[in-house]
Amino acid sequence: MKTILKNAGWLALGEGVSRTLVFFLIVAMTRILGPEEYGKFAFAFAFVSLLAMLSNFGLTGIATRELAQGSQREREFSSILSLKILLSAGTLLVMFLLALLVTPDIAVRKLIWILSLFALIDNFFWILYAFLRARERMEYEAVTRIVGAVLLLLVGFFVLFNLPSVTNISYAYVATSLVTLIGLAAFFHFRIYPLAFALDMLLLKKFWEFSWPLGLAGVFGTVYIYSDSIIMGYLKQVTAVGWYGAAYQVIGLPIIVVTLISTSFYPALSRFAKESKENLQNLWNRHMQWMIFLALPLMAGTIVLAPKIINFLYGQRYEPSVIALQILIFAAGLNFLYNPYGTALVVTGQQKKHLLGTAIAALVNIILNIILIPRFSLYGAGIATLISYMFLLALEVEFVRRFTSLAIWDARLTRVFLVAGFASLAMAFFISQPMFAALHVLALVGVGVVSYFALLFVSIKLRVLHV
Repeated sequence: MKTILKNAGWLALGEGVSRTLVFFLIVAMTRILGPEEYGKFAFAFAFVSLLAMLSNFGLTGIATRELAQGSQREREFSSILSLKILLSAGTLLVMFLLALLVTPDIAVRKLIWILSLFALIDNFFWILYAFLRARERMEYEAVTRIVGAVLLLLVGFFVLFNLPSVTNISYAYVATSLVTLIGLAAFFHFRIYPLAFALDMLLLKKFWEFSWPLGLAGVFGTVYIYSDSIIMGYLKQVTAVGWYGAAYQVIGLPIIVVTLISTSFYPALSRFAKESKENLQNLWNRHMQWMIFLALPLMAGTIVLAPKIINFLYGQRYEPSVIALQILIFAAGLNFLYNPYGTALVVTGQQKKHLLGTAIAALVNIILNIILIPRFSLYGAGIATLISYMFLLALEVEFVRRFTSLAIWDARLTRVFLVAGFASLAMAFFISQPMFAALHVLALVGVGVVSYFALLFVSIKLRVLHV
């Protein structure tokens, strides 16, 4: 548990600082460029981010799982690296060709081509991070991500205040990510493990067989995030993409927490899946408890504070983002609750079931987007995302129940859910009172956090909840 907490601390630092710095840049972009221009950037970014999953195709998770099993497996890293390069080259070609079909706007096509380079460079970091995570040396990943984010923030602000355009900010993304990757690769080669390429067809086949179900699951999972923006952009609802993207940026911050917690638990869960069913169950239960404690207050608090959050971050031009944020925050909460079940399937070797669940939910998402976006625009997109996550959670729970040895729920988790739910509702009622109406939104967030954890503390003292 000590190692998990240490890794969680480093990931919290790296993920939290880097995402927050990029978030500041996005806020500046929305204010300086406006909803329409930012909408073009968000559409292009969504398009390349969805396709960029093809260049990873499950390799990060599989590499961490395999390399975590001992130093003998590290010799296979060269083959993993080679497979990553092959996938990246093929993905780049697909991106360039599909850009010709997805939009007739030449300026947006150019954005897609520029951001394609950024997306593939950014994805390449993750194969190096997989090795570091297998060794449980997350501090190197944290430092790299912070350095890259600082560079992007500095260059991005320079561009926005001196040469403001979506094209120039896209070049900033490419340049800073390339410089950061070169630095990490040099450090990795000389201090961690020598980088080399090996076309061992047996190993390539092995990792491809392991990774393709997880890879498709990642592609389908990304559909929930980006297909709505792509469909809105295709329907020429570019300004709506800007409003929707602004709301999505807000829920991106709590998703950081999901990522860092899951990544911290993943190596130990992978080990226990092979060593001890009892330890696996205990650690999985702790993972789920953390998610419940965080998901419920997040949803309740954001529903109340959404108007203040949007106005504070983006200004009056983004008022349509308020309702979108209130819808999407429920999807974010379901993401918290679904994540432990998806992780359980992967670490127990049931990644094909995980693939099936994400495929069904992605299909539901696309169908709902096609039906709802033409009628309800960004609000239809939010509803489609929410319903898709409901399907995904239900499917993953059922797959874990049927195909793993894990107990999917128990009386302890029920108590955690009830206490966290009561504390969340009480907190939301408290911060919505007229006496707090004049407070700044950041002060209200602080009041909400303090009141929520105070109620949890009282529950522990009264022995309603044991943690």
